[in-house]
Amino acid sequence: MNYFSITVSGPATQLHSGLFGGTVYEPLADLVILLSKLVDSQGNILIPGIQEDIEPLTDQEEKTYNNIDYTMQDANDSIGPNTDCGIYDDPKRILMARWRYPSLSIHGFDGSANGSEPVTSIPPSVAGKFSIRTVPNMTTERVTELVKNYLRKEFEGLNNKNHLDIKLTDSGQWWCTDPEVRNFKVAELATQKVWDNVTPDLPSLFCRSKH
Repeated sequence: MNYFSITVSGPATQLHSGLFGGTVYEPLADLVILLSKLVDSQGNILIPGIQEDIEPLTDQEEKTYNNIDYTMQDANDSIGPNTDCGIYDDPKRILMARWRYPSLSIHGFDGSANGSEPVTSIPPSVAGKFSIRTVPNMTTERVTELVKNYLRKEFEGLNNKNHLDIKLTDSGQWWCTDPEVRNFKVAELATQKVWDNVTPDLPSLFCRSKH
């Protein structure tokens, strides 16, 4: 996982939108634009180059997903009761999205108004937080480079006088293992012994960091 904070700053102090709205470049407006360019409504990461380092899907790996006992009901139940906000309607595609493909999530803002009370000020500086869940063979260094280069280019395209700062605030490496190794085989035999010869599902596990 790569966890980022991007800060857009402009005015030296908080301004009233009734006096200064439409006359200054507003950091929050810039930040919203930048965040909207990271990922689309279908969960696709929009940063060029991010997909290039992903471990290719082999025929053997894809076949393992066909034998996993996982249904759309399981997927919907894990999201929450009476909830239907999942992107995919194919259980195999859901598992692949969870286990072997990267994802980008936007987590929130710092510096902007919160709560239910109406606020009419223009914040002088705001920060947005987002993370990218990485998978084999992505590296922290490469992902960070791609993110910074992309956001700087997009920010330059806004053609204004605000300032952008991008920081990698946390990171964690993905984890991968081979279900054919001895430890898994022993666990499989133990499961069959305890559960009356039930064979456990053992896909080729690519675990995105749960950090």
